Amino acid sequence: MTLQADLNQVNAQISAAATADASFDVLFMENIGFDNCSEIVRTVQANPNAGDINFVLQVDRRNVEREDLDDTVYASLNPIKRGGFLRAVAAGCGLTSPEIEYDQTHEVALNVIEPPSVEEAEELGQLILLAEDNITNQRVILRQLNSLGYAALIADDSELALKAMEEHNFAILLTDCHMPNLDGFNLTRQVRDNERENPEERIPIVAITASALGEEVDLCYDSGMDDFLSKPVEIAKLNATLQKWMPVNGTSEIEKTEQKTAPVKPQPGGEVPVDVSSLQELFGDDEETITEILKEFVEPSQECTAEVILALEENSLAGVSSGAHKLKSAARSIGAAEVADLCEKIEMESKKGNWEPVRNLTPQLKTELDQVVDYINGL
Repeated sequence: MTLQADLNQVNAQISAAATADASFDVLFMENIGFDNCSEIVRTVQANPNAGDINFVLQVDRRNVEREDLDDTVYASLNPIKRGGFLRAVAAGCGLTSPEIEYDQTHEVALNVIEPPSVEEAEELGQLILLAEDNITNQRVILRQLNSLGYAALIADDSELALKAMEEHNFAILLTDCHMPNLDGFNLTRQVRDNERENPEERIPIVAITASALGEEVDLCYDSGMDDFLSKPVEIAKLNATLQKWMPVNGTSEIEKTEQKTAPVKPQPGGEVPVDVSSLQELFGDDEETITEILKEFVEPSQECTAEVILALEENSLAGVSSGAHKLKSAARSIGAAEVADLCEKIEMESKKGNWEPVRNLTPQLKTELDQVVDYINGL
């Protein structure tokens, strides 16, 4: 990766790289004004010495102005976060499809008066099965589904999901890709094998994955899945995906109320250890739900931290990696980025067998988590 702060030098630098047989694959431009960015794209595209280059433009999601530029991906990154940035660059490289832009027609009304019961949803042909082993992710996604007016059953792993499918008629299966014992890919293969005798009963399967890059997406489709959602799941995208795959004859009108709650406000005293805007992207400005989700994070996260510490004491790198992975996913889903990043480092070093950084980083985990818990308990 090469940085260029002077926009006037971009075209010349791209030409020089191509001449030196070191062409750039992607040009990413931050939001410096739509007209400025589009003008640079046109200038580079008109340059015969630029080579084969694609463009990723950071835009404001509220800005509906778009220009149909060739080889250009528009990415709503405000603020720029690691996962969204990597997915945007991957799309620019052609490794995955560009994410759908959601305008006002995709806005959803939250705070459903009352979602149907499991029995009512099954009778309507709307019951959803969620296969997910992480408790925090279970709670977040279930609340999102309820907010959209859907009922769901949760299976803690793939084997329980298969058992649930023997006992209930589900409209859609939402599944995590990486679960212990039987992962989401093999769960899907098993479901598709079971459907061969009754192909008319084929169920839509949607992956919920922490990675939307090309290889992971290919695995989803190759295993027989129909669609995928990236973690953390944005409620507008979840809503659009469910509307896409939910059987038409199962649609019901569900009364919804307007949002009347204010967003959770950070406490005074400077930076806070939880980026509440992450949850606001998932739930809108529903203060009550966001606070409940945060408080429900506390106990499972402390259990995961205790698991990591115990595994370290028992000299089990596999145990350290497992506990860190679970906490990483949960922390990322509520916006506790520092905890999630620390877990990612611990997990990575554990898998590499590097004891020294694991021993140095693990004591920091409890300190970072305590700050998050203290903040949540103060809400």
